[in-house]
Amino acid sequence: MANDALADHGRLLSCTPAGMPSALEKAIQDSCEFRHQALKAKQDRDKAKLTSEENREAKRLKLDERRMAIEEGDANVRKVQAKTEQVHARIGFMKELKEASFADSAIAGFLEQQFGKGPGHQTDNRFSIASEASGMS
Repeated sequence: MANDALADHGRLLSCTPAGMPSALEKAIQDSCEFRHQALKAKQDRDKAKLTSEENREAKRLKLDERRMAIEEGDANVRKVQAKTEQVHARIGFMKELKEASFADSAIAGFLEQQFGKGPGHQTDNRFSIASEASGMS
């Protein structure tokens, strides 16, 4: 009689061998499929999120490497500029002392005290040769 009442409403229920109505079995199966799809979608989202995070981390590391390379390059440029400024200062002092008629040995002593290098370290070979010649006499 219960089957007749449900059949009147447009739903025909048949009993499965386990004794469950087919509509209930269908609902359970649909629920199971939905949960399976939801779990798969969650796994896909998690995988995409992990991939995105890995890509973001890789990009961040590349940026850090680029920044470090730029900073190292800047440091090298500043080092070269400082050396160039020091050489210019040494040459300027040498010229001033030469114009003031100081002896080459006095100039060499001054440069050694000020910069820790004698005139032989200069790129100006004329002065190096002149100081060596005056040192020999």
